[in-house]
Amino acid sequence: MVKEIPDALQRTRFVEPVSKTPIWLGGPDPFENYPFSHQPEAKLPDAVDVAVIGAGLVGSGAAYHWSKMGNTKLIVLEQNGVASGSAGRNQGLVVMGRHFYMVYETVNSYLKRKHPEMSAEQ
Repeated sequence: MVKEIPDALQRTRFVEPVSKTPIWLGGPDPFENYPFSHQPEAKLPDAVDVAVIGAGLVGSGAAYHWSKMGNTKLIVLEQNGVASGSAGRNQGLVVMGRHFYMVYETVNSYLKRKHPEMSAEQ
């Protein structure tokens, strides 16, 4: 694994150059100044049950799941744009060599203790 992945990358070719701009930032932002861009008369509510500060990965996820739990008043407050900070610019890297080995060894040792009846192939 440690050898194969880097070797494969040397032979990999892409039809078009790979953009360094995340796909969600490549076009217009549908949430820019929302809801005021679509409803200029909109106002912030006087009271809410839950306020989420930040519309990054964690804030957006928390607001989404909270909204599915009931009908409480929820507001998401964001200084800039949705996923405009570090959450929207991570590289999503998976370091296969070291990470794979660590996960493999951790899971393997756990399985040997928890399920001694399993063979190495299983």
